[in-house]
Amino acid sequence: MLINKQNSQGFILPLAMIIIFSITAVLIKLMTRISVSLPLKTMVLEREQAKQVALMGVKIIQAQLSGCVKEEKEKQAWTKEFLTTLNTWQTFTLQEKTDGIEGSVKIYVSSEEGKIPINALWDFKNKKFIDKNIVDVKELLGSVMLTQQGGNKKDEENSGNSSSSILEALEKILKTVNDPLEDITQLLSEASFRRLSPTSPDDTLFAPMQPSSIILGDLFTVARTEPTIQPLLFSSSVKAIFGLQQTNTDKEKRAEELKNLVDKLKDSVDWSNQWNDLVAKSYGKTYDKLSTVLTKTFNPAVGASLKSLISVVSYGKVGNVTQKVLAVLSQELDSNKCVMYNIRKLYWL
Repeated sequence: MLINKQNSQGFILPLAMIIIFSITAVLIKLMTRISVSLPLKTMVLEREQAKQVALMGVKIIQAQLSGCVKEEKEKQAWTKEFLTTLNTWQTFTLQEKTDGIEGSVKIYVSSEEGKIPINALWDFKNKKFIDKNIVDVKELLGSVMLTQQGGNKKDEENSGNSSSSILEALEKILKTVNDPLEDITQLLSEASFRRLSPTSPDDTLFAPMQPSSIILGDLFTVARTEPTIQPLLFSSSVKAIFGLQQTNTDKEKRAEELKNLVDKLKDSVDWSNQWNDLVAKSYGKTYDKLSTVLTKTFNPAVGASLKSLISVVSYGKVGNVTQKVLAVLSQELDSNKCVMYNIRKLYWL
């Protein structure tokens, strides 16, 4: 009997230890899951909130650019607001007390009418560039000074720096398709265009963080099929390749420039006669100093009569999470001559 009692005691002690260790292991596992899931839940929540804030940026632009243009004063006020909004970053700080959330939104607007229209340069039926009498494509693209952005040595060796490389790359891409390009990223299949990609992960393909940068989606557009560019709406990248001054960052001087400009504007502009009076000072070049291939593309229509397409890049940030969205907005003019911008396409970047 004594032997059996000792055996029983010797058995219970290891069993108790096994049970204790098992319970401890389960508790540690549960605690680990909780400690991991809390940051994960926070990140998921912030990501969704950041998406909503990014979309809020698009709504802000829609609100900023809505307005009636029936009367001349209304038309001038709308045009000034539109031109003020273009090619500049706007930042709004959000506070929980007033906005219901802590975060920020950064917005950049560019006009598709102020970019080089890739699809308009190509005759899709005959698989060749359009007639020189319309636009000399080789000369136009010769103004594109390729930068070293985003290109590795292999890309540089394969593509070179000459204007012919970008012309050949574009021709190669367009010969493989039957219809107009639907997305500017289709150009990234060629190294020459990849070198026009941003170098920082904080940047996008559509909005330059620095005014002098040349970014693919800010230089070219696939949204239009007319071989024209509106000088008042030049993108930052187009200004850069043609050696024009960027938008004045001094708000007071910029406001004065725009006031003087819109006071003189009509629904149509004869650029050969009015360039010097309207924009030569702002752009830093007189008409006779401009590339003739560029002036040949000038669109005389201005203001709401142009019915422009715009791109809106919006960064929504909540906590440590940033979400980026690109919206292409089309202008609508209702029966009361009130301007609205509706979402045509939406991409998460």
